[in-house]
Amino acid sequence: MRFCQTAQLGRAKREGTLDRVFADILKARLLILDEFGYVPFDVDGARLLFQVISESYERRSIIFTTNIEFSR
Repeated sequence: MRFCQTAQLGRAKREGTLDRVFADILKARLLILDEFGYVPFDVDGARLLFQVISESYERRSIIFTTNIEFSR
């Protein structure tokens, strides 16, 4: 089990360890994005998150959870 935040992805990118972090995340059979949209992230964080999601597409299950009302 691995916990990762978009801030950690940004730090890994700056430190040059992003490939290692992605490889670790993408080993999982299930990706859970909890409280999605609760904490805002910058453009770079959004791009990194999109990369994780796109690499997961049709390869593993993804669960999104949020407490934001449906109309938002």
